[in-house]
Amino acid sequence: MSLEVFQRIHHAHDAPITRVTYDAHENTISSGDERGVVKTHHARNGELAHAVDAHRGHVTALCWCESRRCLVSGGVDGTVAVWSDRGKLAQRVDLRRGPIASIGFGERRAFVAVGGLDGALHLYVLAREPKEPAGAEEAATKRAAPALAKVASIVDVHADAISACVFSRDCNKLFTASHDRSIAVFPRVSSADPRRDVARRLNAHDAAITQLDLDAENNWLVTGGMDGATKVFTTEGKPLASYRDDAIDHVVASFYQPASATYWSLGGGGELAVFDPKTPMNVTELLRRTSRFAEFPVVGLTQSPDHPGVVLGVMRSRAKHDLVAWRYNPSAAFRVYGDAHDDWIERLVVVPSKPGEPEEICSASCDGGVKRWRSAGGDATSTDAMSVFEELRGHRGAVLCATYCDSLGVLVTGGEDGTVRLFEIRDRGLEGEVAHSHVARGVDGDGDAEDLSGSDREYGGDVDSEDETSTAAAATSAGVVAKWDARSTASEAKRNFDGDWNELRGHRGKVTAVCEAAEFVLVTAGDDGTLRTWDLRRRREVHCVEDPHGGAEVHAVVAGARERAEFATAAADAVVKIWHVDDEGRREMMKGELVGHTDHVTALEWCEWRALWITASDDHTIRLWRADTRASIRCVSVRTEGEGVTTMTLDPVCECLVAAGRDMKIRVFDVDRLEGVAREGADAAAADADADADGAEVDVVMETTQDGVVKVSIDDPKAPHPDDVFGGAAVDANAVPRVVYAGHVDQIKSIVRVNGKSQYASAGCDKTIRAWLAPDHPGRRAGKRKVKKTADDDGLAGDGASAFERENPLRRPAMLGPRDVDPAPPDADGSETPRERRRRTPWVEMQKERAREEKAHADALARVMMSSLGRKLHAIEAEFAAEYREKAKANT
Repeated sequence: MSLEVFQRIHHAHDAPITRVTYDAHENTISSGDERGVVKTHHARNGELAHAVDAHRGHVTALCWCESRRCLVSGGVDGTVAVWSDRGKLAQRVDLRRGPIASIGFGERRAFVAVGGLDGALHLYVLAREPKEPAGAEEAATKRAAPALAKVASIVDVHADAISACVFSRDCNKLFTASHDRSIAVFPRVSSADPRRDVARRLNAHDAAITQLDLDAENNWLVTGGMDGATKVFTTEGKPLASYRDDAIDHVVASFYQPASATYWSLGGGGELAVFDPKTPMNVTELLRRTSRFAEFPVVGLTQSPDHPGVVLGVMRSRAKHDLVAWRYNPSAAFRVYGDAHDDWIERLVVVPSKPGEPEEICSASCDGGVKRWRSAGGDATSTDAMSVFEELRGHRGAVLCATYCDSLGVLVTGGEDGTVRLFEIRDRGLEGEVAHSHVARGVDGDGDAEDLSGSDREYGGDVDSEDETSTAAAATSAGVVAKWDARSTASEAKRNFDGDWNELRGHRGKVTAVCEAAEFVLVTAGDDGTLRTWDLRRRREVHCVEDPHGGAEVHAVVAGARERAEFATAAADAVVKIWHVDDEGRREMMKGELVGHTDHVTALEWCEWRALWITASDDHTIRLWRADTRASIRCVSVRTEGEGVTTMTLDPVCECLVAAGRDMKIRVFDVDRLEGVAREGADAAAADADADADGAEVDVVMETTQDGVVKVSIDDPKAPHPDDVFGGAAVDANAVPRVVYAGHVDQIKSIVRVNGKSQYASAGCDKTIRAWLAPDHPGRRAGKRKVKKTADDDGLAGDGASAFERENPLRRPAMLGPRDVDPAPPDADGSETPRERRRRTPWVEMQKERAREEKAHADALARVMMSSLGRKLHAIEAEFAAEYREKAKANT
């Protein structure tokens, strides 16, 4: 969702609030009430900026005009008032046609459309304030804001009240909606006769239309009506889609929210529904936790036209005196799947999918179940929402680890019951599948099946596979023995083995880690102190290593480079061990150790595109290791000493390391930056992070008050440790993240990347699965504030200069200046003529350019001195410069 409550204003008005709008430039919220009072509050702290008695009676319309920096209000008294950004009345226009129903503003051409309760439309333009002669202070005070200049009045637009007026982005078209159930489209607003070629869409709803909004991304119209439906139309008035929630009997607010790419619909009783147009489906429940709809029920809702990342609401209370504001946060959870399991979620696994197929995630939990998640809705490949479509059961206890086996196309899980189970995914093109459960058996020379959980496994020794027939068998629960050739391909093995899941027994305790080390070779670790290798074609154990880490429990087994058939193990110690397995998986050989951490290693990953091992430890550091020499090439500190990494994953698309800390935050690090490599075209956010003092991370901390409002503040990091020592380990630099995600309320256990959606999925002890927008997701740029416009109706500023001319002013070349220019600065007595002032202009420009160059050089040097590598290079450069000066001096 990425929309979070950032402010709640208690008792904003003494009377029920009727209209709300937002000023993105000043970050203020303006609202009107039933007594005709308009108040403006600071959105940052909720304090009152100013209040005015705007109308005699209800405030029925309120619109902020960003380009003209003024507020336009309308009321039941039939007047339209223009207010400056300081609350000063600039103009009041009495239409003398009854109450005002709606007001719309066209940003590009500064058009103002006023809809009346009688169905008449009045079109104005907000003209800029004419320049007053010097000394006319009184006139300047009265003209503190632009004034309305009438363009046209159309009395027969609708037969009932005009509920909404909306302009297109280019301000050439005007759209109006009315209680007479029709939509009117004015294709030529700027023409001499706006009524020409007007088109009407009759009976657009089955009842009165209460809301109209423009979906600027798709150039569609979104309407809401008293019939309870939210509909989408083209700008020509052709219907496209209709959404309806059974709990909403009539719609009082509806709009397109670009930050979440959803349609919002609010019912008269405060019922809020959110629809995903890609599906289409109702995704309100998926957003309830991030947006906290239940905690902040509203009866009025509006979106800022100038800042689509801000949504304002009127709280549902007895008097409707409180305001609440949501703001777009790209680092918040995009989707929250609450109570995905009944217990902790230990592992998430992404199942590879073919192009055009829906993506799938499997979640393993301590409740003993494994759930399969897929894209929800009709078009399963495009929607961002996911839902459970199958649950796999088999373990007698918690499921502690899981991985996807590429060679067989099965999901492999390890549990608290000491078993390893293989779940065959039935809709992946398998043939002859029968829903049976199986126990792995060995095969003796006579072909009779025998249980492999016997004496060989009891002593943890090697299992001798002396059968020369290269066949194996499995006894099904129905007593049928299935045989296959151990040298057969993966597809043949899957076809010949019937069943949804398979069981491998051998561990005498919990299975804590599992991975596919090579093709058809599975490696598992358990708290019984063993590291076991399995032949997946035979479904049997082929080797066992006792106490691989000297009694420490192994919690991570990660496959490395496939061409070298390597895998690594991490345990409750400071050493990571690298192992090699042969093609048959019958022998494991320790190739070396990664030694350097000073505390327990908590996470381990293999970086394929850089051929590096990456480890994290309780010593609060992340280390990068070369795969060939097993030497530590980089050690970076992670934030402060009070935090550490609990789990991490690698994002090959963005080439990032995604790490979760004990502070329940997720940080995204650029791998090249961790390695100390300057990558051309690096992300702008990462480049900006270099400007942080001493390379430390600056977090945006969101604290929740007693009212449930998120307060945003900057968490300044502690000073770096002296002598580049962190947690007892020598470090090269501080790890500076590109993005920091926050939202989990308990420890995070697993993170994966969903490539097709450009999202990260995380899960943990809070029993929820949360989706986050990855750095390459286009939605992270949505909902941002628009650039302030200063152009006139013709695209020119008040002095006749265009925006391009202002940004790129024409300067006279210095070489064309007069030859007799005096390079000396002018006298300070001020006795110089205008001609002399013009003559010294090149000198002034020269001084400014020199100052800019000196400042740019100082800023560049400051950035270089932030890192230890930069300081070393600067010292070497200074040494060479001093030596060069000494030689030059000696030569002269």
